Amino acid sequence: MDSLRRIYYDLFSKIYDFVIRLHSRDMAGSLRRFIVDKARVSEGDKALDLCTGTGSVAVEMAGQVGENGLVVGIEFSRGMIEKAKEKAFRLNLKQLHLVQAYANQLPFKNSSFNGVTCSHAFYELKGKKRTIAIDEVARVLRTDGRFCLMEHAKPQK
Repeated sequence: MDSLRRIYYDLFSKIYDFVIRLHSRDMAGSLRRFIVDKARVSEGDKALDLCTGTGSVAVEMAGQVGENGLVVGIEFSRGMIEKAKEKAFRLNLKQLHLVQAYANQLPFKNSSFNGVTCSHAFYELKGKKRTIAIDEVARVLRTDGRFCLMEHAKPQK
C-alpha cells in the first residue's frame, strides 16, 4: 500500500502546488504564514516540517529561522522532495534540508527541534501510524517547543 501511495505522490508532485492553491483558496500563502507564526520559531532555531510535500511550509519556516537556523522537511515521496529541493535551490535556502522519511519513524535525536509543523497531511496517517507519529513528534520536540498541525477538517476525536 505504501509503495502505491508513494508512486501516486511522486506523480502528483508535478501539479501539487497548483492543486493545493486552488483547493485551499490560499493564493497568497497566508495559511503557510499562519502555521509558521503559531509554531513560534525564531532566528537561529531548529524546526521540522512533517510530510513537507513540495516544501511550501518549510520554505516559509526557513525565512523565520534565518541563515543561522535549520529547517528539516521530511517526506516519503521522492517526487515531492525533488520539487521542494528545486524551491530551496531557487531561493538559495541553505538552512533548508530535505530528508526522505516517514512521520512515524523520525531519524532524529530526542529534543532536536524548537518547533514542528504538519500542514494538510496528517490525515493520511491511519491508526497506529498516526499514534506513533504523535509519539515521535513528542520525542523530537524540545520541552518548550510547539507542534502545530493544520488540517482540512475538524477532527472527530
